[in-house]
Amino acid sequence: MIITITGPRSVGKSTVSKILAKKLKLKYTSSD
Repeated sequence: MIITITGPRSVGKSTVSKILAKKLKLKYTSSD
């Protein structure tokens, strides 16, 4: 499964992504 979270800078995308990955037991990968 691939989930993409997009948005402007400094809105908390990485934080939300890490929490979501942990809750869903998925791997978190960042591609800045």
